[in-house]
Amino acid sequence: MPRALITGVTGQDGWYLAGQLRDAGWEVHGIARRHRDVPPGTVLHLADVTDAGALNALVAQVAPHSIFHLAAESFVAGDAPPERVVEAHRRAVAVVLDAWQHVAPHARVVLASSSEVFGGAEASPQDASTPLCPVTAYGRGKAEALLLLRERRASTGGHLSAAILYNHESERRDPRFLGRKVSLGVAAIATGRQSELVLGDLDAQRDWGYAPEYMTALIRMAAADTPGDYVIGTGVAHSVRQFCAHAFAAAGLDYRAFVRSDEALRRGADPRRLLADPAAAARALGWRATTPFPEMVARMVRADLAYMRGG
Repeated sequence: MPRALITGVTGQDGWYLAGQLRDAGWEVHGIARRHRDVPPGTVLHLADVTDAGALNALVAQVAPHSIFHLAAESFVAGDAPPERVVEAHRRAVAVVLDAWQHVAPHARVVLASSSEVFGGAEASPQDASTPLCPVTAYGRGKAEALLLLRERRASTGGHLSAAILYNHESERRDPRFLGRKVSLGVAAIATGRQSELVLGDLDAQRDWGYAPEYMTALIRMAAADTPGDYVIGTGVAHSVRQFCAHAFAAAGLDYRAFVRSDEALRRGADPRRLLADPAAAARALGWRATTPFPEMVARMVRADLAYMRGG
């Protein structure tokens, strides 16, 4: 039975990835810093991925055939020094790659990267050959992690791949992310718990896809004959306004009666032209996003409505 080790297993992506691997007959082990729910059948290990000794011992214990590195600090304190944010990403990837190289060099590694590595890119859409141009500390950390993986792949010839993930949402998305903030807001308004939803720039655009499908791409990357870096997205942009329109419509409401834009919530370094070119993933992995945008949004709203109504 093949074994997988997933860092960040308790997050949205880790949950779906672990479930898909388990359903495919894998033995799944996950790493998290604290106890949280994981899919049935997943073995949870409490560890810090920046602790080299602990990670080396865990990799030796599990002896994984594939390592999926998903752990990342998506949200940091507003006063956190940018260099500390960058260093956290860099160190975690370095520790994971060192453990792979010294303990399980025959395992396959997939790194979850982010479209924010292209935050200031002039070219649109972006593919894996687009020059890295991050504009946030999170983007810089992800960019440095991606460069470390590319350097290690070149120097060792190991099966090391990177999934450059564009925005992906689901019913399990952290409420601090915009998409889930909207779906929860719709559910709260529809059930009389709040009267309005306050957001930033309603015209900002994102390439939004459905998270479970994106985890399928990671599994295919690990199974591919050769390693590589792939942009994973839909190739279609939608505005925050469109997200709101579909979300409120799923609850039988008109977003214009409830959504208000607040200038104070606009992100100063917000990337506005991030759009995936997923053609390489389609050619090499046979992967493409298939869930329509309105359906993804509606699924999130239906789940949060059930939650608010006690379902």
